[in-house]
Amino acid sequence: MLNLDYDKMFKISILALKLNRSYPTIPKDKFWFCSIIPIHAYFSLSFYLILYSMFVHDLKNNDFAAACTNGILSVLYIAVTFKYVVLLVKAEDITFAMNKVKGDFAAAKHLCSDEQAITTEYAYKACWVTKVWLLTASSVFCVFPIQVIVLSIYNYAIGDFQFVHMYQMTFPEAIETRKYETNMYLFLLILQTYFGVYVLLMFAGFTPLGLIFMLHVCGRIEIVKYRISKLFEGEHYDPREIQQRLKNIVMPLQDVLDFVDLLKKTFRLVYEVYMKSTTIVIPIASYEVLQSLKEGRPSIEFMTFIVAGAVLCFAPCYYSDLLMEKGLSLRMSVYTSGWEAYPDSAMRRTLCIIMCRLERDVAIRTLFQTVNLDAFSELCHQSYALFNVINTAWS
Repeated sequence: MLNLDYDKMFKISILALKLNRSYPTIPKDKFWFCSIIPIHAYFSLSFYLILYSMFVHDLKNNDFAAACTNGILSVLYIAVTFKYVVLLVKAEDITFAMNKVKGDFAAAKHLCSDEQAITTEYAYKACWVTKVWLLTASSVFCVFPIQVIVLSIYNYAIGDFQFVHMYQMTFPEAIETRKYETNMYLFLLILQTYFGVYVLLMFAGFTPLGLIFMLHVCGRIEIVKYRISKLFEGEHYDPREIQQRLKNIVMPLQDVLDFVDLLKKTFRLVYEVYMKSTTIVIPIASYEVLQSLKEGRPSIEFMTFIVAGAVLCFAPCYYSDLLMEKGLSLRMSVYTSGWEAYPDSAMRRTLCIIMCRLERDVAIRTLFQTVNLDAFSELCHQSYALFNVINTAWS
């Protein structure tokens, strides 16, 4: 028997959002308010130190490489805070989308075996995407503590042991003069580790949500397409049977289109921010990698930033593009269903309405463009152009 459980399949995303208290169904009561203030305030302390290092020290001393490093970390803070705000403002819509997927999983038990197989296929694809994104986000975070451990062991081995900080920055004087003292070092290490874990939780929890919903819509479209292929099945034409089959097509299709409209409204600004921030982060990280190679030291942490940034934008572009293909394929399946062989005008009008409804692209949009592979290609071109500007200006 089919048993798809949303909470079990996507427990990674759910757990991550619950740990940082941003899960949409968590009651926003006094207890939540009193807990989130210290949680985010401690996170914001790292942001203050990053800005101090970047503006008070790095830019004044024309240390563009260090400014780039801290600039990327500040972008991460802004992105995480923005996502938190989205989860608060759009909590009702995101909760509705989650409940919609849960309801469709429960209703799938009553579908035929072929439709159950389609639902299962796309559910497990979404589960796989969630795990891949967790691996991607974790790889970025893990580079920093591994680097601390490796460099500490190396310094000890050569007889010149000293504490290695997770993020290299210049602190305010009261901290800078004591940053290699044991107590201060441990405080900064805990603070920087907290910053990384907080970023990891938000990216692992929030980022897969849009992909889960898009893949679920793809599965629902495949089910509608399957039903269209069975619309005129049978030896004898029975108008009542055709009308019932049409009803089982039109209602789920309307449901799917309404769900897509909800996703467009909910994630429009999110994916716009993804595209714009990644366009900035990738060329800066690429410049850092190039400079480190010139100095004879591989900058692994920034290589992971480049990969993670590319995946962050490629995944929604790819699955939104897939959604567009499914919509076009569905429209073509309606047109080629064989309706012209039957004289029922009511049936023809219904199919004509379906084709008209599918004229619009079934895809996610940002504020200015459709999220698809063409948009990702444009992002790559813009990032390359910005990298050339940075490299020319500062090399």
